[in-house]
Amino acid sequence: MVNDALSSGGIHFTGLGSNTDFDTLIEKLIQVESIKKQRLEQWQSTWKAKTEGFQELNTKLLSLKTTLEGMDRVNEFVVKNAGSTNSNVLSATAGAEAEEGTYVFSINQLAQSQVVTFTGTAEGSLDDVVNSTGSDKLFRYTYKGVTKSVTVPSGTTLQTLVNLINADGSNPGVRASAVKISEGVFRLQLRGLDTGAANTLSIASGTTLPGYLASNASITQTAQDAQFRLNGFPSSGWMSRSTNSINDVINGLTLQLKEASAGVSITVARDTEAIKEQVRTFVDQVNEVRKYLKELTKFDSNQNKGSLLTGNYGVAMIGSNLQNLTASKGVGFEYYNAATGTGDMFSSLSQLGILTEADAGSVKAGLLVIDEDRLDKVLNENLDQVADVFAAYFKGSTSVTNPPNNPAAFTFSSFIDGTTKGGSYNVSYTVAGGTVTGATINGQPASYDSQTGQITSLAGDSRGLAIKVNTLTDGSYQGSVSLKVGKTTELINEIKRLTDTREGTLNILEDNYDDIIDNIQKKIEFEERRLSNKEKELRNRFARLEATLSNYNGIQTSLQNQIKGLDSSK
Repeated sequence: MVNDALSSGGIHFTGLGSNTDFDTLIEKLIQVESIKKQRLEQWQSTWKAKTEGFQELNTKLLSLKTTLEGMDRVNEFVVKNAGSTNSNVLSATAGAEAEEGTYVFSINQLAQSQVVTFTGTAEGSLDDVVNSTGSDKLFRYTYKGVTKSVTVPSGTTLQTLVNLINADGSNPGVRASAVKISEGVFRLQLRGLDTGAANTLSIASGTTLPGYLASNASITQTAQDAQFRLNGFPSSGWMSRSTNSINDVINGLTLQLKEASAGVSITVARDTEAIKEQVRTFVDQVNEVRKYLKELTKFDSNQNKGSLLTGNYGVAMIGSNLQNLTASKGVGFEYYNAATGTGDMFSSLSQLGILTEADAGSVKAGLLVIDEDRLDKVLNENLDQVADVFAAYFKGSTSVTNPPNNPAAFTFSSFIDGTTKGGSYNVSYTVAGGTVTGATINGQPASYDSQTGQITSLAGDSRGLAIKVNTLTDGSYQGSVSLKVGKTTELINEIKRLTDTREGTLNILEDNYDDIIDNIQKKIEFEERRLSNKEKELRNRFARLEATLSNYNGIQTSLQNQIKGLDSSK
């Protein structure tokens, strides 16, 4: 074929006969034909950039979620310090619920575990054989009322005996060690891992290992409880606990007893600056997301040009939802009614001095800003309610409206985490014959359990919510139950919804854009095939033209030579 003669693989011979640069001509023609492909590639890169914008927004939202999860409980949000007059004797840590004030402790003794040492038997080294009888022997001990047997084979060394005790999978909590008393003197020692008087340890009857019987052992440390007094109470005797780490004497306060001593004071005080730093962190991290949303959707009126996702409905909806969430009343909160004294003193971030900058000309327009004076005031006046706005987690409260003279007729009992939703729910039930005969919560049917005395919601957002019936006097009862959810948890739940890897808003948007990118890629691939075929067609066409031109050039040369021959023959 003509093309085969003039083209071989990537080496083309066009123009050799006609002195015409067909390669450059074909290249330019293909460039013209490639305009559509270039436009598709540019279009595709725009969609890819939008997808990357979604991915970066997803990353920033997850970062915000991680920050919020560190302050989404009142105990995490409220920072209180517990100072000790002698931290070598007694130290403490305080949670949010710890009441501020000073507590005076006297410590009589520390809790300790029981230690048994074989004072009647010693080995010269860890490699000394403890069983040389030629048969298996038993080593038995009793810990916390449980007796355990360890089989000791003949030839077992002291170190191996220690290993057999410690490596036993059913060991009830005893640690063995070989204590070096002096050069060439090693004794076996057993120590209970739990402190407290009830956690005794002894060598049990039935032990057959020579030299390691109960008669060879001594209790060298007796198990005992910690003993202490708080603010002089009890005046005679002591309070006791089985450990030196105590968290059930004062609500929210964890004590660490270190030495016996009298008159050590623990002072609990709020750390206002640390709490304010929590608020600043909240605002800064929310603003990081808001700034990025502004960057994605801004419109430059001077250049009449939008940003990467200007006008995107999904992104606009995300921004709107997040802004509404921080501006709205908290879930389960009620506005304060000064006339009746009911409701929540604080129910929104704006009441705490956290506002959205409304000045369009400000560099902080659309971002959260803090009124420091207002924040200081509310923290000093009512820290607990400020903490609730940020970090309440399904905090339940009740309001009985009928009968009005029995405000404790029913009280909040419990909820099911992950099922019950925050909010305020109407409660209505009837008592007849000393039992609840019918009940609803928020208009949905509820069940009554006479054994627990609880009414439990069976359907709707309140499903799993339980209230305790305190009065079984015949009559009708109405009121409401509120489950307060702080702004941190609200934001966390919204971020979970937005970033869910299957059904999240961002994932759906990204999947839609990926489909568009894939469709554009198919068009690009079609164009690539078309251009490849077009180039082949052009090369074949110009190869034939080259052959024709070469043929005519040959004829021309032949005629010129004939004419020259005629001229020379004259």
